[in-house]
This record gives sequence, structure tokens and C-alpha cells, in this order.
Amino acid sequence: MNLVLAKECHFDLLWPLFSYCLKGLDSPTTEEEIRTEYKEIMQKGFFAFIEDENKVVGFIMGRIFKSLLDGSRQARDSYWFVLPEYRRKRVGTILLSAFESWAKAQGCKTMVITPSKFGSNEPDKVKDILIDDGYHLHGYQLRKTI
Repeated sequence: MNLVLAKECHFDLLWPLFSYCLKGLDSPTTEEEIRTEYKEIMQKGFFAFIEDENKVVGFIMGRIFKSLLDGSRQARDSYWFVLPEYRRKRVGTILLSAFESWAKAQGCKTMVITPSKFGSNEPDKVKDILIDDGYHLHGYQLRKTI
């Protein structure tokens, strides 16, 4: 498995995984909307993916925000996804470690990671793994269709 820092030229390689994610969420988001978000992340944030035998099996993207509480720089994931058959094989850990290294190099003192059903069908287990890695429960993010 190889960690790759994404570039704009990788979009077509990543599109099958994006498409898989969107279908799983029953999302109406179009390829053009994803392409626009991807370009914005390339300019303002972090995007890395794992490739295994010429197949993209997971990715993470995130950005830096200024905390309104204390003014510090804070890294937050936007999306973090690993294919189900590659979960529990350290793919997510490798991606998160790369994001954390980038965030430290950008002067961030904290990271906020939001495990969700988008990235895992077991976000509570991901939460437990993150707590074991030094994260603490910061709050909850709940979603409701209205």
C-alpha cells in the first residue's frame, strides 16, 4: 500500500471511490460539484489517499480553521473514508497520521476528527480507536433529515 499526496491530476483516479461513496449515501451530488470541492481542497487544505495495487482504497481531506475560542490554528477533517474491505488494516491510521503531520507543519496545535457513517459503518468503534490514540471527546455531531 502506498500513501499518495493528492494533486489535481489525480481526480480521475479518485473518481471511482468518490462515486462509490456518493452511491452509498444516496447523494445527489454531481461529479462537477465534487471536482470543484477537490480543487478547493488542493488550494487550501490537505488531501491524501492510499493506493493498493493500482486501486484507491481510502482517502482523507481536511482544512485549517481558526478557533473562535482561542484564536489557535486547528486542523479538521472534511472527509475520511476507507473501503469496507480495507478497514482494520491500518489504512485509516496511515491517512490520519499523514494529516496530523501536515497539520503540525502548518502550525496547528489541535485536530478535530469527526467519525461518521460516511467513513465507517461503525463510527463508535472509530471513536474508541481515536481515544486510544490521544483524542478526547469534544462533543457530538448529530444529523437529522428535515
